[in-house]
Amino acid sequence: MFTNRKIPFRTVWGVLMTFVYLGLAYATVFTPLLIRYNAYNDPRHDDNVMLRTILGIVFFVYAVVRGYNVWQKTNRKD
Repeated sequence: MFTNRKIPFRTVWGVLMTFVYLGLAYATVFTPLLIRYNAYNDPRHDDNVMLRTILGIVFFVYAVVRGYNVWQKTNRKD
């Protein structure tokens, strides 16, 4: 009924890093964690909103590609 299939550490690490990159994308775009304050130290005005958005998109795309690669490797039939 159940198969004793071992999950390799490489797969676990790949899934974990996929979630880390998704979290980085979220933190970069939607949180003030990476906001560099302006000369008046006003957190409501973000000088780097475009840079943060592009960096978040890059992290998100990399997470999707990495997750797809992990999924392909786990579903491969040798």
